[in-house]
Amino acid sequence: MIDARTFTGPTEIECDLCIVGAGAAGITLALKLAQPGRRIVVLESGGLTLDGDTQALYKGHTTGQPYYNLTSCRLRYFGGTTNHWAGYCSLPRRIDFESRPEIGLPSWPVSYDEVMPWIAQAAAQLGIDPSRLDPFASPEATQGDLSLAIDDESDIVRTQFAIKSLPKNRRFNARFRDEMASLPDTDVFLYANLTHIGMADNGSTVKSLTVKTLTGKELSIRPRAAVLACHAIESARLLLASNDVITAGIGNAGDQVGRNFMDHIRVQAGRIVANPQRSLDFYFNDMITPEAERQVWTLLELEDETLRTNSMLQYACSLRPRYDPALEQARDAGSRLAKGFFEPFDLQMATDVGTLLSYPVSTATNFAARLGMSDRQPVYFEIIHHIAQAPNPSSRITLTGERDALGVPIVSLHWALSDADFHTFVRGQELFTAELSALGLGRFASEPITRAFVEQDVLGIYHHMGTMRMSASPHAGVVDANCRVHGTDNLFVAGSGIFPAGTASGPTMFLIAFALRLADHLDTKVLI
Repeated sequence: MIDARTFTGPTEIECDLCIVGAGAAGITLALKLAQPGRRIVVLESGGLTLDGDTQALYKGHTTGQPYYNLTSCRLRYFGGTTNHWAGYCSLPRRIDFESRPEIGLPSWPVSYDEVMPWIAQAAAQLGIDPSRLDPFASPEATQGDLSLAIDDESDIVRTQFAIKSLPKNRRFNARFRDEMASLPDTDVFLYANLTHIGMADNGSTVKSLTVKTLTGKELSIRPRAAVLACHAIESARLLLASNDVITAGIGNAGDQVGRNFMDHIRVQAGRIVANPQRSLDFYFNDMITPEAERQVWTLLELEDETLRTNSMLQYACSLRPRYDPALEQARDAGSRLAKGFFEPFDLQMATDVGTLLSYPVSTATNFAARLGMSDRQPVYFEIIHHIAQAPNPSSRITLTGERDALGVPIVSLHWALSDADFHTFVRGQELFTAELSALGLGRFASEPITRAFVEQDVLGIYHHMGTMRMSASPHAGVVDANCRVHGTDNLFVAGSGIFPAGTASGPTMFLIAFALRLADHLDTKVLI
């Protein structure tokens, strides 16, 4: 590990491979490719802990549909966003890879069957037994009662399982920093920011990478091959900003760099009062698996054929239990007191103590439930509708005239939804409530999901995808099936920015799988 701010070595460094970004994808690549005699340089903008000045380099603007602050929804230090990732992993589905032009979904230039072996490797890297990603195939994956799942009762609704990777396996900073520091012939430069990609005059080959620190140091990396593993927004930013040779930006022959920004999005609408004869515990209680602390999160999703028939994107629902108000107030007060136990006593703590004393029965019920000695029964469940947002060319990253502390143009994210997004929310609620009502699971109070309702209440979940999507043609995307930037010989991209469309699964395990696949390609076809 080298602090670039105090580095006293040569200012020009030649290497076989330069990996830009030490997050989930970048660390995975380095671990797989390092070997004696292969010179690898990893560039990480931050250090080993969060740093305010470095994090501020993520500053950006947003227009269109309101979105999160771009400075705070990503982490810019070693380990990247794995440092606050919740850890849930689920399997992709065959329909994820299909071309569905009626709702604007392009096909992936790779198949489901080709990707699945890499998914298994990614799961193992995250400490998850790949055979347990599908509990129905491996019932020992969970102690939950699978007979409570509705899969055998319905032709259109099924259970989606997401297994949680333990913190010790998913926090790449703590887990891999020592191993990364000891990799053969590999240097990890911290506080080292890529500011410009220097291309040959013909625009086909990366010649040099300009690296700067916030303290004024500057290095030039000259790699045989380079991988951008920064982030869906940041990697697109660098391709667009490095426009001295190709004025539209690197890989932008089809005007696709920065376009089709996507997230997994959700709205809360409607509620269900459960039928007391039918338990919904399976769909709101995390199921503890035999391994300590690992959890399985369950959602209800629509079958592939139902999505095709109804021209829908990926759609699923989760249930949020709502309890008697006294129970909820006592629960929230107890939670705040537990978290602030070692903090100085203040007015909020005094209020919370008063709440617990005012509701002794509710306090005792919550305490017993935490110990597993009793069950709190919800009064009803709020319904959270989740979809994988459709790729939309108008949802995009562009550069502004403003520059950051290193002179790189600041980005603007224009987040836009599509007709397919609105249709999926509306039709999904209709199908979901009709099917679960027919199965006798409860009484529904549906809330109309209109375009205005979605635009006001929709939230993303920080799953940034698209902006540099995979495609067979340079006019349809940015990278090819091997993640090589179209029109270049030696520049590759890793991360969820390459996703042509949203998937049923969260992006982290999926992007690690593609990083492993890219590592294999580089090892056997490029770095030889």
